[in-house]
Amino acid sequence: KLAYSEAPEKKHDPEVVEIAGDEEVNEDKVGSDLSEESESDSEKIAHDELSKNLHAIREYLKTVPGHSFVTFDVLEKAVGVDLDLKTEVLNKLKRSEDIVVDVNQIKFKAKYPITNLDSLMTELKKHERGILYSDVLNCSANKEFAHEFISEAITLGLVYCIKPTRGRKEKSVLFDKGSSFLVPLSGTFIKQTKEGKTSLKC
Repeated sequence: KLAYSEAPEKKHDPEVVEIAGDEEVNEDKVGSDLSEESESDSEKIAHDELSKNLHAIREYLKTVPGHSFVTFDVLEKAVGVDLDLKTEVLNKLKRSEDIVVDVNQIKFKAKYPITNLDSLMTELKKHERGILYSDVLNCSANKEFAHEFISEAITLGLVYCIKPTRGRKEKSVLFDKGSSFLVPLSGTFIKQTKEGKTSLKC
């Protein structure tokens, strides 16, 4: 007679489960990975919200006439951000070079004191490396007016405007053209015309 005996029951590690394909997955590791992904998503959402709030506040303050101080209450009504509660946003703003916070008031601080064509020319003379077009725009609460006096300076030939081959107009750099001057010349100069070449001695 043949004797049959039942195969011993396979013992399972309580921390390991079997899935199709005879692969084993550590439940603790899976839980850890999911937790890390959840934390990463939460951090990204928080970072995006912080950036969004900072951008909204900065853009609003740029439009305030004269870049004057506004209270936190006025700011909250304008952009929906309560700085008394959003301490992380407030701390970021305090460390910003273009924002001034005074107790419960806040304002935008322009990089240059440029408000019109004359002040633009004055500042350009001080900065041999030029001034960004966008920085000039940020000096005025009225962007349309700023565009106008910048365009006037370019049209009148008072400034050089160097625009990058790729990029927006705001990334251009403005340079003072400087005053015109006469240079003594000597020799013979040749001018090419439709009729031919014309020489000029001086």
